[in-house]
Amino acid sequence: GERFSPMGVKAVGEFCQQIKDMSFIDDSKYLVGFQNMPYVIPDLGKIDWNVVKMSGRAPTSLERKIFLGEALGLDVLVPKASELVRGFADATHKIAAATVIEKGLEENFVLEFDRLVEEYETSRN
Repeated sequence: GERFSPMGVKAVGEFCQQIKDMSFIDDSKYLVGFQNMPYVIPDLGKIDWNVVKMSGRAPTSLERKIFLGEALGLDVLVPKASELVRGFADATHKIAAATVIEKGLEENFVLEFDRLVEEYETSRN
């Protein structure tokens, strides 16, 4: 939403980073957050788009599994899920990643993301 608007598009990632290991977060799940992208970019002007930025993080216990090859990294999941909803991944790393998707497709992105995780987990069993 607009809560992070005055702080710039990096705010949702910073927020996810700050809360990823808090007690109310399920540390076996990836954490994703969404933020509306502004229509005006300083020094570029107005851009005709209606998009959101998604930032993803992995809680520390999930980070360990990713580095051990026991869970997929966000560098794999985010680009694949993004492509399935016609988005474009940006700055993807194993334990932190971002993408831009059309506003209104957030739930579709999460469903595709979850499906990819489930397929991977099923293939390992």
